[in-house]
Amino acid sequence: MRNWMSLRAPSLMSIALVLSAAACSIQVGTDNNRAQAPQKAAPRAATPAPAPKPAAPAPQPAANGPALAVGRRPGATTTPAATAAPVQHVAPNLAGVAEAINVAKIQELKARNPKGCGFQEVAPGNWVKMDCHNYQSSTKAVLHLSTRKAKALQARTTFWKPVSMVKSRFGSLANLRLNVGGAKGGGERAVTPGSVAGAGDVKAETFPSTVDHRAENLEGPIKDQGPVGSCTAFSLSTTIDNAAIRAGKLQPGNATNAASPNHVWSGYGIPQMGTAADANLGRTIGTLGVWPQSHREACELGNATYEDCGSYVTPSAVPGTWRNDSKLMAKYDQANSSAVYKINNFEKLQTLPPNMDEIISTLASGSDLWIAMKIDGYAWSNSKMKNGVIPDWSDPSGGHAITMSGYRVTPSGRQFLIHNSWGTSWGDQGYAWVSENMVQKYMHYAYKVKIDGGVKKEDITDDDCAPDELVDIQSLVCALICPDDSRPNGGCGTAGGAKR
Repeated sequence: MRNWMSLRAPSLMSIALVLSAAACSIQVGTDNNRAQAPQKAAPRAATPAPAPKPAAPAPQPAANGPALAVGRRPGATTTPAATAAPVQHVAPNLAGVAEAINVAKIQELKARNPKGCGFQEVAPGNWVKMDCHNYQSSTKAVLHLSTRKAKALQARTTFWKPVSMVKSRFGSLANLRLNVGGAKGGGERAVTPGSVAGAGDVKAETFPSTVDHRAENLEGPIKDQGPVGSCTAFSLSTTIDNAAIRAGKLQPGNATNAASPNHVWSGYGIPQMGTAADANLGRTIGTLGVWPQSHREACELGNATYEDCGSYVTPSAVPGTWRNDSKLMAKYDQANSSAVYKINNFEKLQTLPPNMDEIISTLASGSDLWIAMKIDGYAWSNSKMKNGVIPDWSDPSGGHAITMSGYRVTPSGRQFLIHNSWGTSWGDQGYAWVSENMVQKYMHYAYKVKIDGGVKKEDITDDDCAPDELVDIQSLVCALICPDDSRPNGGCGTAGGAKR
């Protein structure tokens, strides 16, 4: 989708910008295969600290992908005459560099191709372009839950809160048995001290009715990708921000140290989610302070097969030529040499249909999800939303890569929080809610992104462990699930994981 970044924190959003916006969408495929392999954990955060910045270029394209997404979003609505000379709307990016988007050209292109997966004005002056291509899934992602861990989640014996909190509630848990069977739900309970091991179970607490990572200071800034089809990069960088905050590597509200979406984009340059994951696995991503946003540079970074942004981005750019741009290459080299967020793994969640317990447990644990949905560009526009809620749709016209950052239970059903990359003029300051029904029907991919460093020991949850691991109740570190499917308790033994 499209846009360039702006901050969510009120102090930062006060920056008076006439922003430029765009879109990147993809019509997502229906592949639902799952990979295998365990992995490590993710982290937590602290207090905010302001400071915005923009992001720029990205390198090379990869294989199989959909067409780009475009958009633009100034602060004020513009409606140039179709026959008039191209009207340039100029908005300074967060680095203070003025960039112009030719809205007249975008409107001309829309008039030529008015179908639902073309250009849409999702907020006044905020144009996006819906892709009409399919996504493929990542070939390198591992399964988020092994069969045994999925069984533990279903039995409600996995903890969405730090296991250290559960342990501290009961003191010594030497006599505790964590049983995969038994009644579901309920709260945590321990055996009476001194009683026989196995005399009681500890069940995970019921999932909270509301999880909002904004309220927990676990979100990075709202970004705005501009008129280049880089929603996959922007949403991935936003999901990295959440992981970095949980790791204690990024302070919420600090846009300068947020992950650079154009550095992510530089790894592949095409609007394809699976390629975005596979190309960035093992890469270390730099910050917005080092590589700020630039629509022109992002256009150069895009693959010319999918990107035609040169016709509506100024100064004029030619897609796919960034390696011939010495200034852009210098930014790329600097971002590589000073990069801080290494992507260790992508864990693929079940979709089509999704396992709602898996999604809710991950969100309740503090992690964002990097997702792809088939969407209706009309339903996702401000004119159709009410109170920041996207109305249900029945005729998806394209797709979009976004970040999922929470959920809430309402009288009309559960809704999920979307952290978008269309700037703060869209939705509720860049966020919106979508119904569980739409997530069930149209979420085609969902990944948990894990970066180097993991979570602090005191913050680790079962969801932060590898697909075949749970937190050991004694050591409070991730360990393989015991052969009898029980939780490790000072290792594995014969009584519910407790060593004799």
